[in-house]
Amino acid sequence: MSDRRPVPVAAIISAVLILTGLVWSVHSLAQRSYRNARLERRKKTILELADLATRAEQQRTAVAAVERMTRQSAVPLDALIRSVLGGRPAETREAPLPFAPPDGWSVRRVQVSMPAVPYDILGQALRRAAAQQPPWVVVDCMIRASPSAGRASKAVVVFECVERKIP
Repeated sequence: MSDRRPVPVAAIISAVLILTGLVWSVHSLAQRSYRNARLERRKKTILELADLATRAEQQRTAVAAVERMTRQSAVPLDALIRSVLGGRPAETREAPLPFAPPDGWSVRRVQVSMPAVPYDILGQALRRAAAQQPPWVVVDCMIRASPSAGRASKAVVVFECVERKIP
């Protein structure tokens, strides 16, 4: 007879399980950086989607506000400004848009140059433009101070108005 002792089956199964556990642990450690990077990319995507959803809701709110307006086209800005200025000179011209408006809508951008306009008159002009339906919104404003008190030597204001195209 041989002197060899039989190896118990339980010991073989234990060795295989320990070896499998070690291999699995090494594999998990190797995959950790890949999975972390993948989770970070997904997190970034989710944050971007949340930001897009917020902006979309803001746009829906803005569109709903414009659609509720009784008047769909803007009051001519040059006549409005001239009525507030009371004979003071003002130059209005259409300014280029940095974007294309969506279908069914038009955006007007007008630059108004007002030399030597008093601050209170300038404020009245801005309030009257904002009170229109649809409102003229100030996009850019540049005021140069005058040496004499209470006056601006020159004011250049860029207004923008969103209008709905009537089919």
